[in-house]
Amino acid sequence: MRDAATTAPWLVRHAGVLVAVAFLAHGLATLADGGITWDEGESYRAGAQNLRLIAAAFSGRPLPQWPWHELPGYQFAADTLRAGFAAVVNRIVWEPGHYLGFHLANLLLATLAVALVARLAAREGGAPVLAPLAATLLVVQPKLVAHSQANPKDVVALVTWSAVVLALARAARTGRLGDFALLGAAAGAALASHVSALFIAPLALVWTLAAGSRPWRRRLAGLLLAGGVAAVVALLLWPWLWPAPSPRVLDVVHRIREFDVPMRVLYLGRVYRPAELPWHYGWLSLAIATPVPLLLAALAGGVAACRRGAASRLCRLAALWLGLLLLADLAAPARYDGARHLLPALPALALLAASGVYAVGVALWSLGATARRFAMALGALFAASLVALALELAAIHPYADAYLSAPARRALGPEAQHRVELEYWGASYKEGAEWLAAHAQSGAFVLVPMGPHAAAPFLAGRFELVPHDGWYDATRPQYLMLMMREAWFTPRAARIAATERPLFTVRRQGSTLLAIYRLAPLAPQPSAAR
Repeated sequence: MRDAATTAPWLVRHAGVLVAVAFLAHGLATLADGGITWDEGESYRAGAQNLRLIAAAFSGRPLPQWPWHELPGYQFAADTLRAGFAAVVNRIVWEPGHYLGFHLANLLLATLAVALVARLAAREGGAPVLAPLAATLLVVQPKLVAHSQANPKDVVALVTWSAVVLALARAARTGRLGDFALLGAAAGAALASHVSALFIAPLALVWTLAAGSRPWRRRLAGLLLAGGVAAVVALLLWPWLWPAPSPRVLDVVHRIREFDVPMRVLYLGRVYRPAELPWHYGWLSLAIATPVPLLLAALAGGVAACRRGAASRLCRLAALWLGLLLLADLAAPARYDGARHLLPALPALALLAASGVYAVGVALWSLGATARRFAMALGALFAASLVALALELAAIHPYADAYLSAPARRALGPEAQHRVELEYWGASYKEGAEWLAAHAQSGAFVLVPMGPHAAAPFLAGRFELVPHDGWYDATRPQYLMLMMREAWFTPRAARIAATERPLFTVRRQGSTLLAIYRLAPLAPQPSAAR
């Protein structure tokens, strides 16, 4: 396996890394195209507060309060490093506090994940072509493209899960205690970064015992070492736990078990609370946002995982990875945000699809000349489907998060935003603000009832932002900038969207992502506070 990887031409051996470099180059070229998303402000503030905490600790000053997260002090290392990086880059390239420094940090993390997946495919796949193929099938996934710059939480999980599985594959293969220690370090970083990392334990146990190459006692010893290292690293990277580790860990467990959020989710035309959503919400959200060629290839990879032969080891590892994350979604006490929380599953999906393509090709190639011609035709068709997907992504840019596969678009019908949530993070506010800047009177009131903080930087200096739609001041023109997150509509916003014609819309794939309306002032009410 290693001989094939090391004797292949240089370009083939490094093609996976070259795909990651191309992905980074594309991200840099489009860095300023998207807007700010809903959750970014929380991570901005958390990172800045972490830097103040560190400065206070080193100077002996009283520590400020821990920044708010669902879990106090969570993602401490990721938030702190990203905030420090963004501060330095903004000072050099843009200006202090600019959102692009933060987006660049996320893009670098996503690129690292692509490189790690390519490395994993090269080590475990048995064929050099699997590395660039897996990397390519990862970077063309719309959810990765969408979240690679603006997702402050799940991109970290994407990277840590990729690092963990790469370390796990190496440790299981070599059986060396040093490799198990590296696995523990990666798992500890993941545990301090994303709740789904709890499922790393069964992944490591099953894979090491099923696919490990050393005596089972040695493998168990390695797993115990990895678990101990993981616990130490997770504690080191989560300073909030330090004053009282045991009680605070128990508190974290309780918070995870009882977790819920006061929000509403639109799913298949019905509005739910997160704890009430059907079990298939996350699975279907991922399926309808994944291009059909990737799903078919992943299905072929799943079939190949059950057999011996081409890329079977990589198939089985990817299938186990994907399966455990899908189970993690089922175990979640609350579900929301579509496929966002399944972002760490995208590398597994890419590896499974790459393995499936390779396994089908090898099987057909071994059947004779006619089958070889069919294999070449099938490969050309698959390559053409990836080109078509790239064109689709270019057409929907910069809103790849709103992508729906062709069968999903047919099933949901036109204006799919009435059935499922498409644009619910606020990235379209930037384009809406640009239209207002070109067409609206300076100083006008712009009403943004959902996620106004995501629109604020693009409206500042030209318009007055109103963070609701109940404004009574008639001294200036009023505009409503409405993101199509229908489960969050106020009664007035729902009525306006249903009955009035917008001045401007952001539309992709036959659906509306954002609309801007000119509003007539509400009747004055003396008791209404401005």
